[in-house]
Order: sequence, then structure tokens, then C-alpha cells
Amino acid sequence: MLMIAKAKAWYTIFFVLLSCIVFVPAYKYGFTRDFLNWMTKYDSSSFIDFIDCFDYDGLHHLFHLINYSFYRLFGVSHFAYAIFFAILHGINASLIYGFLSKISIPNFNSFLGAAAALLFLVSPYQCEVLTWNACMHYLLVTLWFLLSIHTLLKYLDTEKKAFLLIHHVLIFSSFFILEVALASPFIILVLLFFLGNHNNIVYKLKNIFFPQLIFIAIYFFLNKMILGNWVGHYGSDKHLNFSPELLLSNGYQYFVKHISFAHFFPYDLRHRIYGLFNMQIVLLITTILVGVAIFFFLKKYKNLSFNLRLSGIGLIAFFMGIFPIVNLYFYYVVPYVNDRYSYFGLVFFSIFIIYLLGSFPKKIGYPLIIVFLTANLALTVNQIIHIKTASDIQHDMVASFDFCNEDEIYFLTLPENYRGINLFGDYYDDARFFKSSLLYWENKKCKSNFTSVSQVNQMNIEDAFYVKVVKPGKIQVGYSQGGNWFWRHGVGLSNYETDKFKVVQGDWFYNLYIKEPNLNQLFIWHEGTEWKTMRWDASIF
Repeated sequence: MLMIAKAKAWYTIFFVLLSCIVFVPAYKYGFTRDFLNWMTKYDSSSFIDFIDCFDYDGLHHLFHLINYSFYRLFGVSHFAYAIFFAILHGINASLIYGFLSKISIPNFNSFLGAAAALLFLVSPYQCEVLTWNACMHYLLVTLWFLLSIHTLLKYLDTEKKAFLLIHHVLIFSSFFILEVALASPFIILVLLFFLGNHNNIVYKLKNIFFPQLIFIAIYFFLNKMILGNWVGHYGSDKHLNFSPELLLSNGYQYFVKHISFAHFFPYDLRHRIYGLFNMQIVLLITTILVGVAIFFFLKKYKNLSFNLRLSGIGLIAFFMGIFPIVNLYFYYVVPYVNDRYSYFGLVFFSIFIIYLLGSFPKKIGYPLIIVFLTANLALTVNQIIHIKTASDIQHDMVASFDFCNEDEIYFLTLPENYRGINLFGDYYDDARFFKSSLLYWENKKCKSNFTSVSQVNQMNIEDAFYVKVVKPGKIQVGYSQGGNWFWRHGVGLSNYETDKFKVVQGDWFYNLYIKEPNLNQLFIWHEGTEWKTMRWDASIF
């Protein structure tokens, strides 16, 4: 027992340290977008407000209890969040390794187990969860699930009711971290099928699966009673949309995304690849092939090698793991954004691909595994470098902003993202996330009236934009290099009008028409990370 405990400690330390080495270098990033909203809510609330999730439309009580407590303990500490997230991620990877070691007895292949855990750890699609502070619930819900699997295995080995009770508590409480946990009972059912040497299926259904179906029913009932909706967060219309075409299209795109690194291809190429699965004929052919593969997998299951059986179970569990989010939408315009949705499912995608390759002869399979892991790590390191650059842009622009005494500020350009990584992007026209960044990072309490006319994506830290007065009341704003475009509310800029101004889109520029020009209006834009300003010439009034 002592040797087993020491082995667990060593591989847990290894995965945690590796997670810190890979992800902590981007520690200055993370306080952006949704997390700034949460900070504002937390600062205006007290501990007791977690009862209604700080006025959030979702039953995320356990998550907010942990998130709020951590924020109260560490405040605006970039390093504390980065370390905590990396530790949680490393523990999750170690639990995957431990889980595989237990279900593979007596012939556990430590290379394949470690490779599956490493793939989960170093996948470039993990970067959003590990570096954006708004993603703690993905780490927590996965931790709860993996712990529940370990307690289940303990119960199956010992038949001690205490382990079954802890297992059920972990499953039910995970529903109050994030809705993706609703997939857990069904994944567990698949695992019970795989673990065919433990008790009979009727016993398993009665003591494990059926109680968890009751938990799900209770959860939906609580949503209806408390929120007035069967599902919170994005609402019933989205979460309960079971359009077969939508589910299949998004599901296949998630699979292609993870097996091919398609998100890192040039936009035109990934658009064509993902676009295939919006074609009905492609969906039909793919679904027929998938159906045939499942049929033969189940028919030949007992005759398959252990590695192939585990790989197949991993693939089924992966699709179950993304099922709660697969009907939302699949985003691929830029990398990084929404990669968090598949964090939970990646536990089993990693098992699927590693054990699939592990079913090949060692001389073929093992080199392929090493190449695949190396490619993942290389993309992740490159992405972390970009995230670190994004944080440099953020902090430099916030630190150099010295215009808080102005009455009226028009942001002609405000960085929305850097290579897809969130900067100051939001869905409002008052630049509130930038204003929050000024407050939390530099303690600059800006009372100026901010207006975000347009946001821009940055491809390089030195990207520059030009501004010129065409005539009194009309300003033209354009970019000085290729690869940029104008954004508003998370999508491309289009013509719009307010009571104060009108924006008309042109080729590589836009025209801003101010309806009532005055000398109190300060127009601001950026070149690299340096702010540029302009006022109206007094002679025009």
C-alpha cells in the first residue's frame, strides 16, 4: 500500500509540475471579458449572494461558492489564478492516468496510460480553459467527475456502501458546477459496460445508473422552480434543441477539430473543411459510416483487443461528453475562442486516440503516439507565446492610458482580440471591459463617457491604424497593413447609427459621421500599443 501511495504521489507531482511549466508562463493573462463581469458582481455582493449565483441565470452554486471564495482570498493576483488552474489541470491528468491504471489491471501499459494523460494535459485546445479565469468551472466539473470515477471503482472493488455514497454525492453536486456534468451518468453507464467483470448489469443499473437519472430529474425540476426554465445558462431553447442535423453537424466538426488540428489551418482551408459537415449529403454518408462502425464494434466487441475496446469506449464517451454543448454552436472563425466547451470531453478523446494508435504494432503505434504528442505540445507552446503577447498588449495599453480626465472619449479602434485571443472585446458600446481593466489593474477610476465606435483584431503587436478628418464632422479610420478587420459586438463591423453618430463601412476603412461635433470630444486610436489622439479643429465651429 505504501508503494502504491508513493507512486500516486510521484505521478501526480509530475503532471502538476508539467502543467505549471507549460501554462503558467502566460500568467498575466486571464482577467478579461466575462471574468471582469464576475469581479464587478462579486465586489458589489456578499458571501450569502451565492444562493442565487450572484444573480446569474443558472444553478452554478457550487462553482460560484468556490470561485467567489478564491477571488476573496487572492483578489487580482494573476499568478494565483494561473497556478491554481495549472494545479487543477495537472491533478485531472493524473486522475486520468490513475483511472486507466485501475481499469487495465493486470496488464496495465504505463506508456499508453501516460500518453493519454499527457495528451489531455498538453492539447492546444486546453489553452482557453487554462489561461482565461472565467473557465474555472470546466476544471472543477472535470475534477469532480474523475473523482467520482475513482470512488466508483473503489466501490466495485470493495462493495463498501460509503464509496457508492461518495460517488453519488460527487455526481449530483457536479450538476451545480456546470451543466456539462449532466453527461456523467451516461458516460458511467458506458464504462460499466466496459467493466464487464464487475457484478451483473441489473445490479449496476439499480444501484448506480437509476439513482443518477433521478438526480437529473431533480436538477431539471429545481431549474424550473427556481429559474422558471427547465435549463439555465443559455436557456431551454438552446440546451434542449435536439435537431439531428445540428447535433450531427457540430458533433462531426468537434471530432475533426480534435483529430486534425484543423483550428490551426488557414481560415479558408478550415472553413472549407468544417463547411463539408453543413452539407446534407456529407452528413448522410458520414452518419451511415459511423452507424456501420458502431454495429461492427458492438458485434465484434468481445473478440477485439483490450486497446481497441477501450479506444471505442473512449470515442463513445467523448461524444457523450460534448453532447450537452454540441447543440449550442461550433465556432472556428479564430482559434482559442470556445475551445473550453470540449475540455470535459477531451478526457475520453485522449483515451480514444492514444489507445487506437496503441492497438497498432509497437514499431508503428508508439512512434505515431510520440509524433502526435509532440505536435500537440508544439502547438500549445506556440499558443501560450501568443497568449503571453496578448497579455503584454493588454497591460501596456492599460498602463499607458492617461485620459481619465476627459469628458467624452470615442475609441475609434480598440483591440478586440490578438490572433483570436480575447483582449478588450465585449458586446457593448461603452468599452466597459476596458474601463474595468483600468480599475482593477491600475486603480484608474475613469468617469469619462466612453464610446466604443469600433474594435479591431490584431495579428501583430505593432499593427497600426490611421485616422484622418475628411471634412468637419466626418472621420475616416483604416488599417495600415493587411490581416486586420473591424469588429463590433463580437462579429465583423457593419453600418450602424446611434443618436450621436453614424458609421458607414468602406473597403479597408470606415467613415464616422458625428452629428454634433464639439471640442469636448476626444478621439482615440492606437498604433501598436501606443495611444494616439485627435480633437476637432476649433476653427470649424
